[in-house]
Amino acid sequence: MPHRRTKLALISCGLGNVNRGFEISTNRWYEALKDHPELDIRLYCGGKHENGLSVSNLPRNEVIRFLGPLTRINEQRFWEFSYVLEQISFTSFFWPELQEWQPDVVWTKDVPFAHFLPYVRTLTRSNYKIVFSNGGAFRPQTYKDFDFIQHLTPSSYAEAILAGLPKEAMTILPNCVRHDDSAYNRTTLRQRLGYADDDLVVISISAWNCYHKRIDYLIDEVASINDRRVKLLLCGQPETDIAYLKDLAHKKLGDRIQWLTINESEVTSYLKAADIFALASLQESFGNVIVEAALAEIPIICHAHDGGKYILEDDYWLNDLSKPSALSTRILQLRNDTTCAQKTALCAQSVRERFAPSTLVDKFVETIRIAMRLEKQESLRELHALKDN
Repeated sequence: MPHRRTKLALISCGLGNVNRGFEISTNRWYEALKDHPELDIRLYCGGKHENGLSVSNLPRNEVIRFLGPLTRINEQRFWEFSYVLEQISFTSFFWPELQEWQPDVVWTKDVPFAHFLPYVRTLTRSNYKIVFSNGGAFRPQTYKDFDFIQHLTPSSYAEAILAGLPKEAMTILPNCVRHDDSAYNRTTLRQRLGYADDDLVVISISAWNCYHKRIDYLIDEVASINDRRVKLLLCGQPETDIAYLKDLAHKKLGDRIQWLTINESEVTSYLKAADIFALASLQESFGNVIVEAALAEIPIICHAHDGGKYILEDDYWLNDLSKPSALSTRILQLRNDTTCAQKTALCAQSVRERFAPSTLVDKFVETIRIAMRLEKQESLRELHALKDN
């Protein structure tokens, strides 16, 4: 009798609606795992996506668009509200699919959706295990009730251990990042973007917001450099504070800035067409784009947060970006540093070995096996309760 493959549901409520870290990394896991002989895998998403099965929902961007100027009251809170609403609506339409297909494991990074899963499991009389990937630097109190936790960095795992969560129901497994520069042509792309050979192009690939990615800080820092050859290229997607940011950029940078929304497949090309990659956020649980920048062998400016330390493993790339002038000073230092090429090559080699899909697929499958073997009383919640008693 043939061995039954494990039914694995990968869930990203925003995939197809937005193109951010949670969504991109979920799709990358699907691409890496879809042909694995042990898995019967389905990718569920909130919008139209070539790899996914679309589930009806109220997309966060539509909510933000409907709320309009109200979002300026508190950009972060309105974004969080729209995100939760997307999750609730997704869950409402998704639970019949769960009941019909009966997966063995449900994997997700979306916290609101994950918190609905235990209740849906009871309502549908299902037995799936919930594997939560902590991609948002959430604290242990947020994810302690899930069956199994995938930590992206050792620091996240260590925090959970200190909080008393059992190591039997957790693992350290970072995101996998595929590297493909087959369509890359630096000269052609720079000419298309209007850059001269002696322009210094600083690129940042992230959501366009102030509260997390600190695009306002990035604009201020580049604007403080009194050299029109220093340009800023922002690749990402707009959020609630985009009008404020574009107005700020117009006043401070004029034509020294470009805003582009690009496809995932174009990321490597744009990174290699630039001269320096900068990410101004002060906290990242991982940071897929840091891996991509390292693989593109471009100098990196990154805050010394958990994600940056884990990925880069070299203080040369890490800075205290909480301070004014820190980023602008580092840009000028890197422009004149003749050792950059050698350092970026070494960084790329290390990152390639550690985060390639071929390196991580077997560990992901083993994670699913471990989660499957946990008896109900051995779930993260039950093990934690036993320790408390």
